[in-house]
Amino acid sequence: MLRLKLFYFLILAIFATPAALSDDLLPEDYNNIYNMADLIRLARSGDARAQYDLADRYYYGIEVKKDIATARDWYIQSAEQNFVPAQYKLATVYRFDKNLTRPELLRYLYRAASSGDAASQFALAICYYEGIWANWNYSTAVDWFFEAARQGHTRAMLYLGICYTWGFGVEQNYEEALWWFQCSADSGESKAQFYLGEAYRFGRGVNVDLKKAAYYYRQAAEQGDRYARLLLRRLGDRDSPPSE
Repeated sequence: MLRLKLFYFLILAIFATPAALSDDLLPEDYNNIYNMADLIRLARSGDARAQYDLADRYYYGIEVKKDIATARDWYIQSAEQNFVPAQYKLATVYRFDKNLTRPELLRYLYRAASSGDAASQFALAICYYEGIWANWNYSTAVDWFFEAARQGHTRAMLYLGICYTWGFGVEQNYEEALWWFQCSADSGESKAQFYLGEAYRFGRGVNVDLKKAAYYYRQAAEQGDRYARLLLRRLGDRDSPPSE
């Protein structure tokens, strides 16, 4: 049951906001600089960023009729030039597109991850962690989680904590798990706060401390974690957020 819950959580974690990546990687927005005719001219000349932004216009229907298929074709042209936002976009937004095979999607994601993009590294790690487009390989997943975590990716830190807690791809180590959970929780990750509560409740890597457990459960509960709310009540915390 725990694995099933984690599966649904990680799917949302990867694919909830794929378009946000381009905000970090595009210091200049071609959509605000060029009109449609100039953007098409640049894209046809082979400019990878112009191809990406032209794809965006077709995808979102900006100054042109929305056309998902045409958008995909321009994203592919951009991605083939190793433009990371396009590679990531194809591997997330177009993950259910019948015109793209799973090996192709995995290849785009791998290329984006290898370029050093943390979001792509995390998404690739999840592919190996859950066997999405690739065979299960916890060791490889941990490697990519670590690469993303080194760049401050808080969910990657969370999953490193999970891997060290249960021994997925690494030797089980509660102290190491606690450290990663703490790093993620300090950045506001509610699931990491929940797992810190679990660590103090069951004495994983620390002495049992129900007050600290309640403290971290409360942090998670305040962000909407319903199971944390339930555990708070079981611990007798009358100050826990009310259930919806």
